[in-house]
Amino acid sequence: MKRSFSKPLVHYTHCAPAYQGKDLAQMSVEELTKCWRQSQEEEGARVFVTNKEAVVRQIGDQCVLVPVGKLASLFNGMMTLNRTSQFLWEQYQEPVSLQTVIDRTKEHFNGPENQLEMEVRNFTITYLYYHLLEENL
Repeated sequence: MKRSFSKPLVHYTHCAPAYQGKDLAQMSVEELTKCWRQSQEEEGARVFVTNKEAVVRQIGDQCVLVPVGKLASLFNGMMTLNRTSQFLWEQYQEPVSLQTVIDRTKEHFNGPENQLEMEVRNFTITYLYYHLLEENL
């Protein structure tokens, strides 16, 4: 009997400063668990906001993210947002922590909580990479 296929998800977590430079492979399970949890907590506390040089436009029934200004020269294209991406984009209109967005997503959507969390983290990292989100320091 075949198993249900689910989207492969991988999320990279930066080590918390207390663990940087340490050999993770040599840690005990307890130490690694503590490192992972602390790193996740610190990542979740980071605050992000949308880049104001990315605007949402409605084209027919499609929601499209359009870069303007300097962002347009860096990102020569547009991104079509599905309903989930549109929801996440709306969450970041004002400065908000990653953990708050994760919690709101879990309240708004059905699905395995660990998958929802990884998807929100991946969305955030991807949008940071493309300069569509900015860290609010």
